[in-house]
Amino acid sequence: MREVVRKVPKRRRYIAVALLALFVMAATVTTATARTHKAGVRTAIKAIDSCGYPVANSTAFPRAAITFNESTVLKGFNPKTGGFLGDKIYAYYSDEHALTLGGAGADWSGTQATAPAGSTAKSIDNTNPNTGAATLDPSNRPLKPVLYVTDITAGGTANSPQSGDWQAGALHNATGFTPSEVHGSFKPAGAADPPKNNGSLGTLGTWATVTGGLKDEGFSAAIVWDTASLGLTSGHIYKLQFMVHDGDQNQAGGDVGEGCTSASAPGVTTVASAGQFTAAGTATISDEATVSGLNPTATGTVVFKAFGPQADKANPVCSGNQVGTTQTVNLAQVNGNVNHKYNASVSVSAAGDYTWTVDVFVGALKVASSGCTTDPAHETSTPTPAGPTLPTDAGATVRLGANGADLVDTGTLSGGTSDATGTITWQLFKDDGSGGCGVEVTDPANPTTSTVAGANGVKYTSPSVNVKTAGTYHWIANYGGDSKNDKTSNTCNGTKENVDVIDPQIDVSKSPASQSVNFNGTAHFTIEVTNIGSVPLKDIVVTDDQAPNCGRTATETLALIQAKYGAGATTLLPKQSFKYDCSLSFVQAAFVNVVGACGIDPLANQVCDTDTNGGTPGQDCPATEANRCANVGIEGLTTKQNFVPNDKATLSGTINPNGKITFSLYKGACVPANQIYNEEQTVSANGSFDTVNTDKLTALLAAKNLSTETAGTYNWLITYTGDTHNNDDIIGTCGAENFVVTNG
Repeated sequence: MREVVRKVPKRRRYIAVALLALFVMAATVTTATARTHKAGVRTAIKAIDSCGYPVANSTAFPRAAITFNESTVLKGFNPKTGGFLGDKIYAYYSDEHALTLGGAGADWSGTQATAPAGSTAKSIDNTNPNTGAATLDPSNRPLKPVLYVTDITAGGTANSPQSGDWQAGALHNATGFTPSEVHGSFKPAGAADPPKNNGSLGTLGTWATVTGGLKDEGFSAAIVWDTASLGLTSGHIYKLQFMVHDGDQNQAGGDVGEGCTSASAPGVTTVASAGQFTAAGTATISDEATVSGLNPTATGTVVFKAFGPQADKANPVCSGNQVGTTQTVNLAQVNGNVNHKYNASVSVSAAGDYTWTVDVFVGALKVASSGCTTDPAHETSTPTPAGPTLPTDAGATVRLGANGADLVDTGTLSGGTSDATGTITWQLFKDDGSGGCGVEVTDPANPTTSTVAGANGVKYTSPSVNVKTAGTYHWIANYGGDSKNDKTSNTCNGTKENVDVIDPQIDVSKSPASQSVNFNGTAHFTIEVTNIGSVPLKDIVVTDDQAPNCGRTATETLALIQAKYGAGATTLLPKQSFKYDCSLSFVQAAFVNVVGACGIDPLANQVCDTDTNGGTPGQDCPATEANRCANVGIEGLTTKQNFVPNDKATLSGTINPNGKITFSLYKGACVPANQIYNEEQTVSANGSFDTVNTDKLTALLAAKNLSTETAGTYNWLITYTGDTHNNDDIIGTCGAENFVVTNG
């Protein structure tokens, strides 16, 4: 018998099955009655058929000895030995009578007018055929084409009795599979033949084309089983037992043909994997498919597709979301066998879970598939986020200014993707001596952040944070990550993340704040310099413009420091101080002088005492100079007269006087501008008259808006005038009476 390979024109559901071995068709026939050309004469030939029967009955196989005499009506099968089974299984029947499709009422391939009672006329292409009433032949075999399937993955062959055969166990006719299609001539059992189909198998083509030229005995049919209805498992091996009845006989023991083959269901298992996102922002996802159950020399393709990102990887969707291009890999033999591993990969630019599907084709026929929801656990590729780093540099020591200091941190985000997003959070802590970060200066409730645009070597600078006090500060900068980049995990005291904020200050004081000396005397001072800042100071210089002997050079101040703190001292440390005495001789005028002191801090900046630094300013010292200032006066003793001037006049020789005596006092010449006192007294008799002034000189001078300096010559002018009793006027002379005030 020739073996046949058929190209299936139309696919249904894909449970692919690859044939490991096909029937050895009628090569050996057991207890078969071979037909002769003489009608009605049969010759018994003892042989073992391709299913391994007949053999002696047993408990496991109670029908093993029943013979099948008409196996020759099974002309062939598709696929052939070593071929591909595909999604359908084909058995090819040809005899001098039409195929028995079933019991009473089974479909009929003739016209309805000639159809047996209860049968329905069908076209030559009969899908979902009606096999009529469930009928058994005299040997209890189903009177219709039937297929029995046994899973022999663990062991067994097609020509050995198997547990799923019709001959095995309790009668289990119900477990046989009836055809899903029949193409050609067919009839109910016992009916006359319908018209010959003359080699036409309908939509399948001609008998000669489909079977590759097998002998056609007049009536022919292709019996088809859809593998989707058989419950096959990919990768398993099955024994397939076919049973058909001759179209003209229905006898006990014979009149039935059987044939067996073993086949494996082609399978594909997959293991998906994924790489890490690169600087370009892409990641490679891969799938490895292991193909099994194919003809070792089959030709075809393995088709990979990736879908995603998935909203739920446990319930993936593989429609409208394919990524990359379809990857088609040709089946290729390794050590003479196409059943091995195949690989494919695509590049993705979005994070998430991607689901692979894999379809295996032999020719144009899909024979195995790992579908979208077949095995999400092994068909999901999840790219690994990149692992960026963020080394940072808080910079060098910073000097505290009048408005504090603005601190910034910089970092380079590397090892991530160029399209990284998200934020960098910058935290600043003030050291508290605990050994940890200390107290956070930035506000945790309102984080200090920078927006990220790339993590492939991009430099970022923090917003500035103002601090008001000196000390050590700790920065912590961390990237929060995004879907394609992991977050960073920098901690306190990272490399270059500690910055010192210094507040260099120097204070110089001069005492006493006030003193006086005799003319050409010597003024004595004590100068004290104190480091009131947070860092050491060196090269301290003291200056005093009014008392040059009180100035000191850097060399001289270092000697003072070493005298107090040891010969090894090179700087004046915080809270340290030194003092010394100095003087100024031959002081001839009072003066106010201010001492100054400057040093050099660790940043090589000059630090000077320029403010009050507290203290109470000395007499005549500016308030802004405070205790850096000293006042020096010249000692002396002076006097100043200040008394109440009065005068007395005596009138004599007048007769019955009635005029007036006028007293006028002048400082200097007797002109109105110099008059400081004037008093009139009325006279009624001769005698003495006294002024009644009660103001001192300074008061009299001030009342006339004159200088209150009392020293000078004062002149009295006394007159008698206005007498009406014939007494003449008496006019005195300016300065005839005077006094001179000389102050000491």
